Amino acid sequence: MNVKEHLQSGGFVRTWLVFIGASVVVWLSVLSLAQALPRELSHVSAIVNAGFVAAGCVGSILVRRHLARKNRTDDPDSVEPGLAQQARADAFGVGLVILALFGLYMFLTLQFANGVIVYGLMGLSAVAFWIRYSFLRSRVS
Repeated sequence: MNVKEHLQSGGFVRTWLVFIGASVVVWLSVLSLAQALPRELSHVSAIVNAGFVAAGCVGSILVRRHLARKNRTDDPDSVEPGLAQQARADAFGVGLVILALFGLYMFLTLQFANGVIVYGLMGLSAVAFWIRYSFLRSRVS
């Protein structure tokens, strides 16, 4: 089954809609808990939020692995690994633009130290890319 057929079958959309729907329900429950707790127990909502984020990360990994096994998209001969690599490459450039705009926002709102940190992180991302690129290139050469 290719990507287009899979998307038309609704399997991918259905799985992610269930995951996202459950996440929204849990998130709303956490927000309700935070409002209901007394002030001296406010740290409990932070702990529950951290658990929610961790569970979301694990859950998204499990959903991705389940879909990869079910649809055999992790097969090296399929088109999906190439698409995923292209999406990651495209997202890196978008991420740098987002960081640049966020840094500009920080400077415009007179949060200079935070703006410098954002631009520093952006620079570290670019440096990490070029280091990784040089390692990969040396393996090929």
